[in-house]
Amino acid sequence: MATKQVRRESATTSEQKVACGEWAVRIGATGAEVSRLLAGVPEAAWLDVTEGTWTVKDIVGHLAAWSDLLMDGVEALVQGRADTVQTVDIDAWNADQIAARRDWTVAQVRSVWEKALARALDLARRLPREEMDRQSPAPWIDGPASPADVFDLWLLHVEQHRDGLAAWRE
Repeated sequence: MATKQVRRESATTSEQKVACGEWAVRIGATGAEVSRLLAGVPEAAWLDVTEGTWTVKDIVGHLAAWSDLLMDGVEALVQGRADTVQTVDIDAWNADQIAARRDWTVAQVRSVWEKALARALDLARRLPREEMDRQSPAPWIDGPASPADVFDLWLLHVEQHRDGLAAWRE
């Protein structure tokens, strides 16, 4: 999971989160925006460098990997086993994940993104509000965390890369 260096920063307050509606709606909308940005992109363009040295394919694989890691965190929090979640060095983990997918096809990367998005949506749909807000000690994040905190981190992360992909598409 994320190291303690990762701070849970959000563009929304707790009150705004409740007013925004269900987590699944927010996650679904953000994920759909990413998928929409990728729709119709020719396969060769997936190798365009968009952020630093990362290609479109790298970014999408990165999003899928982080989504799965964050959803592991949500499941661990709900099951009362937050201490079992992997703590990672963010930069090294990112590099390892990019390298692991370097030879993957565009179809493979797109598929893992869609599966990761579906997993996040499924978890968000299944968790009742009281479970979403329950704080538990989480050694892999700075302080106690709730599933809502982790979903908020998911949204922040995907939105950042979505904005980078949108700028690339322009």
